[in-house]
Amino acid sequence: MSRSSTERHAVAAKLAKKKSAETQSAVLQYDLVWQDSDWRCALRRRLQNWFSRNARDLPWRRTPTLYRVWVSEIMCQQTQVATVIPYFERFLDAFPDIASLAAAEEQTLLSLWEGLGYYRRARSMHAAAKKIMEQHGGEFPESFEEVIDLPGVGRYTAGAILSVTVPETTKKSACRGLAGSGITPSRMTSYRGDANAAPISIAQHASPH
Repeated sequence: MSRSSTERHAVAAKLAKKKSAETQSAVLQYDLVWQDSDWRCALRRRLQNWFSRNARDLPWRRTPTLYRVWVSEIMCQQTQVATVIPYFERFLDAFPDIASLAAAEEQTLLSLWEGLGYYRRARSMHAAAKKIMEQHGGEFPESFEEVIDLPGVGRYTAGAILSVTVPETTKKSACRGLAGSGITPSRMTSYRGDANAAPISIAQHASPH
């Protein structure tokens, strides 16, 4: 197959994929089940209750402050949770708040990070802590726009931090917890059954971990 023919096939496949995604989005938008607000509310309550009972016991969930959750989210990037836990606890012992992290010597910070890898994460946290001290009076910001403006924080991480710690966004934490159990957003949005049985029904089709 010639190069030009291969390129045409690639373009056609890309357009087909885009059209399929747009079609699925349109179907969901007009789906009568998901348009039922009572059904959605019941589903949300059940998922939140399920998450409360089944969530893993993690140190940053016991006292979910913005600072603690931020540290955990950055550490968990590219790193397994089981590996992160002892590092998280040592890190919080050394830097219990944003002020102490901002004032830390970089070499001290990196020595505590040694073994986690991806040292750019630690340097970005250091820069973010300094920015919080300078621009937010030492208080971790609570708006999405301000959080995403911090060094090393992307859209997903910003949403994750706020979903766990800010009351207006706590309903999102249930979806994140379910996704971590293999119950992904695609499984939830494809569900059409009894809202009260949703967590069990969806979990039965989740990928084992």
